[in-house]
Amino acid sequence: MLFFSMSFGVLLFISGCRLFSPKVYSPKKIEKPVKRLDLSKQGLSEIPSSVFKNKELEVLWLYKNELTEIPKEIAELKKLRKLYIGKNKLTKIPKEIGELKNLEILSLQYNDIDSISPAIYKAENLEWILLNHNNLQTLPEEMGKMENLKTLSLTYNYLKKLPSGLFNSGSLEFIHLTRNFIDSIPKSIKNSTNLREIHLDNAGVFLDLPEELCDLRRMDLLVVDRQVLVPPCLFARPTTQLRIQIK
Repeated sequence: MLFFSMSFGVLLFISGCRLFSPKVYSPKKIEKPVKRLDLSKQGLSEIPSSVFKNKELEVLWLYKNELTEIPKEIAELKKLRKLYIGKNKLTKIPKEIGELKNLEILSLQYNDIDSISPAIYKAENLEWILLNHNNLQTLPEEMGKMENLKTLSLTYNYLKKLPSGLFNSGSLEFIHLTRNFIDSIPKSIKNSTNLREIHLDNAGVFLDLPEELCDLRRMDLLVVDRQVLVPPCLFARPTTQLRIQIK
């Protein structure tokens, strides 16, 4: 039986579609300040310097270029709320991302990222971090300080462990960990009292889930496979709110 995941539907919508089709600008013709700028599919190997002079910029698309780094000048975009740099050749998330205090969505899917600066937690208004299809093996402990982070999507990476501090803020609602190499979930997940969905299908071989998951009364969807060891207490919960989907 298949269950529709509302968060996954929204995740696909935000990362792959738009509410509108903004004008695509040529990098050489950014003549006046704009709030939304689309430089997708321009063959860019670096972000044009003119972009950083646009102090009113709120949404920036750089999808499917040839970018290998996010330059330090990104910190100059103080009003930036949404940043999409999917399908490039990025290898790290620099500390300057932490200086974007208004950033709400960070989408860096389909890159080669293997490093996240611990300073990312300083981007205090981040709600969505989408890092699917990268080369991550570890996450910084400091991500647990992000008090507004609601959605963390890390499918198709190389994660083996999750830092115990990841769940400290208790703000996470949706976690996607499909296709990783994780062997256990920290007991500190009990701090994620707002957690609604966690996707763990093919997240690791013989992934052992802690009993602390049973304390998360707002959780309504757990997605696993037949190699995930689900604690019996989850099946014995007196509420029908929780759905366990086995793939």
